[in-house]
Amino acid sequence: MKLSKPLLFVLLFLVGAVAQSQKIHIAVEQNLFFGDFYLSSGTDSGTVSLSNNGEWSSTGNIHQLLSNQQPAIFNISTKSKTPVNVRVEVMTGTFINAKGNTISLHPEDSGIQFYKVKRGFPETISIGGTLRITPKNKNYQGNYKGSISITATVYSE
Repeated sequence: MKLSKPLLFVLLFLVGAVAQSQKIHIAVEQNLFFGDFYLSSGTDSGTVSLSNNGEWSSTGNIHQLLSNQQPAIFNISTKSKTPVNVRVEVMTGTFINAKGNTISLHPEDSGIQFYKVKRGFPETISIGGTLRITPKNKNYQGNYKGSISITATVYSE
């Protein structure tokens, strides 16, 4: 198979942040990984999307090489016997390769989500997203690493 454009490998790390309270804990169970893909000739842009349940899709002439993608998965837990209301917000992230090139990630669920956790009943959350490959960054081959901000706060109803 002849590739007209270089390979693009993207590995993204998810970082959790606990804010405002020590009553909740965030544990990263699985890092977000878009897998191995390339952009063939015929278009100068496209998107790579990964759903929260791990389904990979693309637009433009972006093609998957291996089906090795995975959404990010993290757990929110507490030691409290009383249910704790948690507000979680996922922000857009920026990823960089060894050459200093960047690509932005737009999380699938970038809005605010609400959960209720108590001891013995953690909440498992999956996060996917979309990478936008544009004329500016279509030739940026390599491994990309970075983080997205996840803010979890305790709130009262």
